[in-house]
Amino acid sequence: MEVVDLAPDILKLEAGIIPKLGNERMQILVRGMCNIIIQLGGVTLIEGIETENQAQDCLGLGLAAPRTGA
Repeated sequence: MEVVDLAPDILKLEAGIIPKLGNERMQILVRGMCNIIIQLGGVTLIEGIETENQAQDCLGLGLAAPRTGA
């Protein structure tokens, strides 16, 4: 199997990455991964968003928070 044969449909990042998003290199990496998944028709998710600022930062990188509740 080659990389071009991969077809991930979801990129899910754990909550532990949120504190690291203040690092510019981490932002570049996360933004790049999100762009690849989105261009392939997938979605991106991140867990552990607790504040509006965190949510806005993640949205700016191409991440979305999973919805909870009804």
